[in-house]
Amino acid sequence: GEAFHERGVVTHAGIPVQPVIRVPCIIFAPGLASPRLDDYPVQQIDMVPTVCALMGMEPHPNFQGINVLAEDRPPAEERRLFIHVETPLASADVLIEGGQWKLWIDRMTNEVALYDVVSDPGEERNLFPTERERIRDLFSKLQAWRTSQLAYYAYPFYYEACYPPR
Repeated sequence: GEAFHERGVVTHAGIPVQPVIRVPCIIFAPGLASPRLDDYPVQQIDMVPTVCALMGMEPHPNFQGINVLAEDRPPAEERRLFIHVETPLASADVLIEGGQWKLWIDRMTNEVALYDVVSDPGEERNLFPTERERIRDLFSKLQAWRTSQLAYYAYPFYYEACYPPR
C-alpha cells in the first residue's frame, strides 16, 4: 500500500487511507489452495493461521487472526478489521466493519471521521455529523479492541504466559 497524494500524503507509513490499507493478498500454495479471486477482507494477522491451516496444522487458539480460506470463516459483512498506525507521520486507530463502515480516530489531530468506503472509496464525505449513533457503536468496539491490546502489552506476565489477546 502506498499513498499517492490522498489527503496530500505521499508515503506508506502515514495515515491509513484506503489505497494504503486495501491492498491485494496473494497466496501461492500449489496443491494446497485452488486458484481463485476472493474479495474477502484480510489482515496481516490472518496469514499465520491461514498458512498453519494450509500445512495441516491447528492454529493456536489465541491467534488474533483467522484462516481466511476456511469454509466456516465469518461472513465478510460481519468482519471487523482493526488498523493501528504509530509512526512519526501518523497516530491513528481505524475500525472497518463489514467492509463498508470505516471509523477513523486520528490522535495527532483529534479528528474523528466516519466513511462509507463502498459508496465513497476516496473518503471525501465525512459522515461524522449525520451518523452519530453508528459512530458511538463503532467507537465502543474500537476502544474495546484498543484496551485489550494495550492491557496485553502493559503487563509482562500476559506475554510471558500466552499469545496476544483474541
